Amino acid sequence: MHKGNLSLSIFHICMVHLFAISCYVSVLGNDDSLNPSAVLSVNTNDEKREVETKPIDDLAIDSQISEGGPVEMFQPTHEWQVIKPGQSIPPGLHIRMDFQTGIKEAKFLDPEDDNSSAGSSLQVVREEGEENGEVEESVDMETEKMKYLKDYNRDESEINFGERRVSKDDLKNALKNFKSGMDDVKNKEEAEKLQEKYRSYEELKQDFKAMNVKVETDTEIMQRLVDQFKEEGASLEQKINVLHDLEYYVHQIDNAQNLESINGFKMLVKGLNDTEPEMKEACAFVLGSAFQSNPKVQIQGIEEGAMTLLLRMMHFDQSFNVQKKALYALSSLIRHFPYAQRKFVSLGGVTNLSQVLQRESSAMLPLQIRAVSLFNDLVVEHNSAKETVDNDPSDTVARQRLEQYNQVNISKIIVDHGCLIVRPIFSSDHDVREKVLLAMSSLLTPCKAHFKDLVDHLNQLKIEYDGLARDELASGDTEEFFRSMLVLVEKVLSQLL
Repeated sequence: MHKGNLSLSIFHICMVHLFAISCYVSVLGNDDSLNPSAVLSVNTNDEKREVETKPIDDLAIDSQISEGGPVEMFQPTHEWQVIKPGQSIPPGLHIRMDFQTGIKEAKFLDPEDDNSSAGSSLQVVREEGEENGEVEESVDMETEKMKYLKDYNRDESEINFGERRVSKDDLKNALKNFKSGMDDVKNKEEAEKLQEKYRSYEELKQDFKAMNVKVETDTEIMQRLVDQFKEEGASLEQKINVLHDLEYYVHQIDNAQNLESINGFKMLVKGLNDTEPEMKEACAFVLGSAFQSNPKVQIQGIEEGAMTLLLRMMHFDQSFNVQKKALYALSSLIRHFPYAQRKFVSLGGVTNLSQVLQRESSAMLPLQIRAVSLFNDLVVEHNSAKETVDNDPSDTVARQRLEQYNQVNISKIIVDHGCLIVRPIFSSDHDVREKVLLAMSSLLTPCKAHFKDLVDHLNQLKIEYDGLARDELASGDTEEFFRSMLVLVEKVLSQLL
């Protein structure tokens, strides 16, 4: 505790000294008209500010802790005397220093010096006769002079701090360990925790640097990406990276609609006809994200001929990834858009997907599941439009919408193509089975005749899912996935029997 208080006292003393010096320097620096021969005089009558009035390099404390034995005391008189290096200066003296030579001199305060500076804590005095650039500092502490000398002449191993006395050795050790004790963290784990808690200087520099980064709107960023794509000499890899970045932004409805204004939409449609499979795949991916639930962009896709190119990619391209992205873009383009669905049918889109469903390659299963999901979604859309009108026949908008869906009649078209959505039902993948069963449930009425051949297989699925549902219940699984699959199989079977 004693050592902690001692360190705190030394800290206060040092801060007081720095304050005194700052006052001294600020007077010189703030007066533009102050010439080298100006004199700085300081006067104070506050006994408690004894330490503040001493120049920091002349403190008796510094002399006491210096190496080399007993400290020599400066003996003042009423005449100016040179202060030798290492000498300790008592308070209450008139001190001056030559800035050119660095020589310091001191003497007792004369009565006229004391009176001239009374009532003022700090004043600047000019002396016309001085040519050597001397600055004088006058400290009015006459009442403390004898007290300080008396205290100083006690045991030289102790230093007086008002009412407290501290040994020279303790003070020396306190000053020696002051910095390390304040800054060092000895525990390695504690140091690591501190590093994790606070960001490093380099991280802070990066943050400040980032504050000066130009702020761009999404449209400006998209424009920059389109410009990078069109740059002469841009490699295929660079263009693909640009398209991936662009895809992130077009998920926002407004951003997708702005593609036309920045000449990006035609660029993407043109990319569907590129010779590089990677380019066609990336462009279809961006367009598919832009089409989603965005009627304005869907109309642009129809007008720019995107559907024709996407269907051609589905039919002729040998790359599975290209076909998958083309189907993704087609699905986004025709969902909730009766006009696009009618055009999709007229351009052979249902025939195209039926051919995909007829392929027996296991590699095509993911693409087949996407085709089944699309057919199911279209049927659900049509049924939902009919239910809306049945619930409210006075809804004019709903009736017009139903008329558009009836021009397509997607259920009849699926029946005409053999209800091929059932082929993936033979997969061992539960998720695949679920999607096929959902599609079968939506098409039970028009496709009942085609589904009757699957009754035996559906009964096998019922037995399988009945056992899995029992195990699921015994294990305490709350999701009840197999239970829902059992219910779905039973629903389809009940309509077929």
